[in-house]
Amino acid sequence: MNYDDDYYYYLPKALLFEEEYRDLSPYAIIFYILLLSKKEEAVEMGWVDDDGEIYLAYTREELAGMFGFSTSRITNLKYRLQIADLITVYKHNPLLHQPDRIYVKEL
Repeated sequence: MNYDDDYYYYLPKALLFEEEYRDLSPYAIIFYILLLSKKEEAVEMGWVDDDGEIYLAYTREELAGMFGFSTSRITNLKYRLQIADLITVYKHNPLLHQPDRIYVKEL
């Protein structure tokens, strides 16, 4: 069987079997995988910081629309992934109307 990267997502086994990720819900795991898949698009968008690190720059509302989750679920999922040390979020000043920077860590 030929697996097309545009058709399938990569699921690191560690998310299912490592003790440090046991508390993650299936939604959090799926959200992490979806964020991880957006890193390639982020490079195309120019979302690379001065240190060469790739980040995502989506608002809660954009993420909710993209993935079909409510904004409150997005907030909760981001929090859970930060606790699991799978993402780092740098908040921007909301008065500037800029999205947070989300750095997605690879396993």
